[in-house]
Amino acid sequence: MIVHFRLRFPDEVVPEENPEWFFYEVDTSTDNVLRMVNIFTDGRVTRDSVEIEERSGIACPSVLDFPFSQDMEELLLETISPEEFEQLWKTGVDTAFWYPPDLYPPIRAT
Repeated sequence: MIVHFRLRFPDEVVPEENPEWFFYEVDTSTDNVLRMVNIFTDGRVTRDSVEIEERSGIACPSVLDFPFSQDMEELLLETISPEEFEQLWKTGVDTAFWYPPDLYPPIRAT
């Protein structure tokens, strides 16, 4: 089952380099995050996904490196609709976190 969540940065003051809001698309059957949107206080919107990460040619089952439910139980997650997530997704800029293209250029078939 695919579920969508949002989470605000836990502290009242958000450091400039951190997103204020995190939005997650989670496959609850595998506990993997398939897509993620980050909104920063300066208005930037970035997005990452398994598909974006795998452009490097390296397998990536989840955007997070730990099971989603592992550390999220104590946080104030709010469920959001798939439509709200999609609207945010469309505004974001592709931003690979684990395998950025400048360090891991895409592998092309020859």
